[in-house]
Amino acid sequence: MLNRRGRSFLLLIFVGLTIVSAIGLSKLSFAFNFEAFLPEDDPDIVFYNEFKSQFQSGSNSVLVGVKNEGGVFEKEFLEEVAKFTRCARRLPLATEAYSLTNIRDYLYDPSAPMMLPVLDFRGSEDLEADSARIMGDQRWPGNFISRNGDMLIVHISTPSERTQTEENWFNESLTALIAEFGWENQTHVVGYPIFHYTMLNYQTTEFGTYTLIATLVMLTCMALLFRRFWGTVVAFFSVMLGLIIFFGFLGWIGRPIDLMATLYPVLMVIVGTSDVVHIMTKYVEELHRGMAKADALRVTIREIGLATFMTSLTTAIGFLSLLTSNMPPIRNFGLFAAVGVFMAFGTVILLTTALVSWFSADQLMRPRKVKPFSRTLGLFKRTTHRFPRAIAWGTLVFIVVTSLAASQSSLSLTNVRDFPLRSQVKADFLAIDEALGGVNTLDMALQVLPEGRSLFEVETQRELRRLENYLLDLPETGPVTSPLTMFRILHYSLNYLNPDSLAIVENQVVFDQEQEMAGDFMRNELGFVLSEDGRSAWMYTKIPDIGSGPVMDIKEEVSEFAEAELEPGLFRLTHTGARHIFDKHQELLVISLLKSLGLAFLLVSIFMGLIFRNFRVVIISLIPNIIPLLATAALIGALGLELDPKIAIVFTVAFGIAVDDSIHFLSRFKLERDKGQTNAEAISATFDETGRAIIITTLILFAGFGTLLGSAFPPTLIIGLLLSLTLIVALVADFLLIPVLIRWLLKDQVKVEEEVEKPMPVQQR
Repeated sequence: MLNRRGRSFLLLIFVGLTIVSAIGLSKLSFAFNFEAFLPEDDPDIVFYNEFKSQFQSGSNSVLVGVKNEGGVFEKEFLEEVAKFTRCARRLPLATEAYSLTNIRDYLYDPSAPMMLPVLDFRGSEDLEADSARIMGDQRWPGNFISRNGDMLIVHISTPSERTQTEENWFNESLTALIAEFGWENQTHVVGYPIFHYTMLNYQTTEFGTYTLIATLVMLTCMALLFRRFWGTVVAFFSVMLGLIIFFGFLGWIGRPIDLMATLYPVLMVIVGTSDVVHIMTKYVEELHRGMAKADALRVTIREIGLATFMTSLTTAIGFLSLLTSNMPPIRNFGLFAAVGVFMAFGTVILLTTALVSWFSADQLMRPRKVKPFSRTLGLFKRTTHRFPRAIAWGTLVFIVVTSLAASQSSLSLTNVRDFPLRSQVKADFLAIDEALGGVNTLDMALQVLPEGRSLFEVETQRELRRLENYLLDLPETGPVTSPLTMFRILHYSLNYLNPDSLAIVENQVVFDQEQEMAGDFMRNELGFVLSEDGRSAWMYTKIPDIGSGPVMDIKEEVSEFAEAELEPGLFRLTHTGARHIFDKHQELLVISLLKSLGLAFLLVSIFMGLIFRNFRVVIISLIPNIIPLLATAALIGALGLELDPKIAIVFTVAFGIAVDDSIHFLSRFKLERDKGQTNAEAISATFDETGRAIIITTLILFAGFGTLLGSAFPPTLIIGLLLSLTLIVALVADFLLIPVLIRWLLKDQVKVEEEVEKPMPVQQR
């Protein structure tokens, strides 16, 4: 046990750690990267990158939808959009800006080729006729104008690679430009630079907000529990120092705070608080029993310190099992969450025990005449004693009902699930998605298989046109872009912009002549969708945000059509694109995370077996912790929540945290039974000694995770809801099932020993 000098030296070490950690905090950075949620070293990604390398690299487009209730074909409105488009070109980071007001068609004339405006709104004498022409041209509705004609779309091109400072400058300048035109209430803006900028700002804000909220919740709980100034200060200081050391560590190693890492403050605070409550409560109880401080500390460390270490280890095991995921953000979250758990434990076990020894019991916690939750604990004791069979049957019914509800869980994911609730970026995405018939694209890679053939052949183009027509006939899809689109535009340009010439050339000789006449014209545009040798093509169509499940069904239908209806052996069609890869692997990732849960079960079982050296105790500890996981899965199914990987990690995290109560309960039971008590006496003593601390820590954890219900991010909010539910269900399951299972599975050692010690009856002669 530490003497006065040892305690002072330990405090000095923590002062040094605090200073070093404070410097590390200044190095913290934030990052949000959608691509980070794609699996690593995946064949689909390898194919996507290799195929993409055959084409000209594109840029990120920001779409600014400007709505006009009276319709967009009004000269005054079109003049404003034209002016806005010119200004948008001068925005920082913008490389170009297009709208119907400045797009031009190339008119090929050997004597005087020229560029003519698609919409000459200034010189037009009949905008109504122009409206009919524009809306009847498949190039524009769903791309540069809404399908119902009430919104014009301005396309602003930005580089694919940019610094965060450049992105911030672009977003702020675009917002200022929209305000300058007075369009705040009639514009909608979407695009990856907008999404990334918004998400990063929300993430940074929420990180600070929930760190503060979790701290205030913990401080309030400490004040209500200890009701003494010094007790509250010791607990608060211990937990906060663990938080500072952890984030200082992240700062020093250069680990940025991503979307998953915003959970760290809440996790660190509530896990540290749980450890503090168990240690300080036990220490004060021993002091009230008349023990000296040194003896009270020794008993606390021996009985509670070991149990707290076990709970920290099992919680860390839950997090570390996430290392099996092939998604980097989830692996990083699991690894550093486990590190944080042990940092919290180390800080609490060393700092708290050093600090509490300076104070008396009355300085740390106000004594209570009536111990809290006595009636609740008494009710659990009586219920488990009187109605064990009812509890068992009720558990079976609960398992059946929750399993049925869990089967309704959905793996169909939408884009908007990640958007902050009630945010402008979400409202803008939904508005433009509806206006254009889809912001997302269904991307296909087409490869001509026979040697010597290419898409510069009219016969090959006919087959591709059949696929295009099939896509256009689908109710969910919008405009299709492919090499055929560019060939049509070329034919249109070479035929004096005759609307009837927006078609595919049927004659190979004519097509070859047009290609020769075009020269460099259209080559840049064609390079985005057709490889130089003409054997690889990119084809995509707009599709609304209907969920990954229905989109996968559409892809299967397209593949079946291509295989059954197109010329056999001509094309290899492969669905590709970043969105496709992400959606395709959601189910695999969720299954992988559920396997992580199985691994966590296995590791915790091994650990519990080593500690308790009794297989039946392992069974007793694990069965109650299946119940809260089923409850969580049932809630996901009942609410129709999208089960993406960020939500699926709840099961592993919840198990790691929920099993803590079982460990505390069984550890105390073992200590009581080792004192020679019967099973019934040990169960009763466990409820009295540890039950109170388990309820208190569960309520603190519930309050801590409950703060996440205010998050703007749906995944974070759902994680808070599910973890809060899990903890309450885990508490009830432990208090109801563990006593029943103990009585059924563990023999009463005292009674067995008494039977062995009975003298053998004397045989009668």
